[in-house]
Amino acid sequence: MPGTVSGRTLRDSFWADIQTLTLGIVRVHDSSLRLGPLELIRLGPAKVTRNAVQWPIEGGLMARLPGGHLRFEALYGRLVASVEGYRPLLPRALYVVTQLPIHQLWTRLHLLRVRGRQPAPGVPADP
Repeated sequence: MPGTVSGRTLRDSFWADIQTLTLGIVRVHDSSLRLGPLELIRLGPAKVTRNAVQWPIEGGLMARLPGGHLRFEALYGRLVASVEGYRPLLPRALYVVTQLPIHQLWTRLHLLRVRGRQPAPGVPADP
């Protein structure tokens, strides 16, 4: 159940899932996501709360400038991801059609892995 997911679990599972979800192409090293020798994104120290984790975006090849943050949280029985203030290196139009769909897919798959395969409880269907 998402309400029981802790900030620590969200932090640890994110790093563990990166390599799995990218089929080993992207690796984690010192809070950076790397493609071979290239540092794609560098995140700062995680701020972990009871039900959330947030990393500042500090740079990397895919960031035009440092700034913004990546956040995962268990909120009102749901797992939620957000990125605010991120300035990609690519122009916005190009980013939206190339990287954004991949980021959304990986984020959704990661949160589904954290939640587990069982759907959230709902109202039983009529017979």
